[in-house]
Amino acid sequence: MEDYIAIHLNSSEQPTIEASVEHTDKLIYDFNKFAMKKRHKAVWIFFYIVIVIAFLGGFYTMSTGDIADGLISVVIGIIGLGFPSLIMKSSARASNNSIDRQSKHNYKFYREYFAETTCYSIEAVPYSAIEAAFENDAYFFIFIEKNKGFIISKAAFEVNTPFELRKLLKEKLGGKFTVYCKA
Repeated sequence: MEDYIAIHLNSSEQPTIEASVEHTDKLIYDFNKFAMKKRHKAVWIFFYIVIVIAFLGGFYTMSTGDIADGLISVVIGIIGLGFPSLIMKSSARASNNSIDRQSKHNYKFYREYFAETTCYSIEAVPYSAIEAAFENDAYFFIFIEKNKGFIISKAAFEVNTPFELRKLLKEKLGGKFTVYCKA
C-alpha cells in the first residue's frame, strides 16, 4: 500500500473539502456512544439478554421461596442496566487521555484520500482503506477499523458544507456509507 502521508506532504493538490473540529469531551462521548450502538450491536444484544435472564431468574427464585437469592439476581439486573452508560463514560475517559485531546483536528479531503492533521500528528487515509462511514444529524463518522475512526461535526465546515462531504463519501464509498438522518 502506498504511503499516503508522504504523498500528502509532497503534494500540491488542493483539498476539495475542509473541516476543523475541536475534540471536546462531548464530541468524544458522542463518538463512543455511536460506535457502541451502531458498530457493536451483537455485544449489546447479548448483554441485554443476560440482564433479562438475571431479572427472570431472580423473580422465579423469589417465587419458589428463596427471597434472598432472588433479590440478589434482581439487584444484579438493576446494576446491569447502568452498565452501558458506565462503559461509554469509561471509554470516553480513555479517549480523552490521548495527547490530541482538546486539540484542533483539521480534515482535508482529496481525490484519492483524506488527511487528518493536529499539532502533534498527521494521518492520511485512502478511501479504499475506509471500512465504513456514517452520517447522523450532527456528525460524520469514518471508521478505518472496528474501533478506530474519525468524527467530524457538521458545525465544523467553514468553507464547504456537510452536503458536499455526504456527496463525496457516497461517491467514494458506495454501500460502505450509511446515512442515519434526513438527507
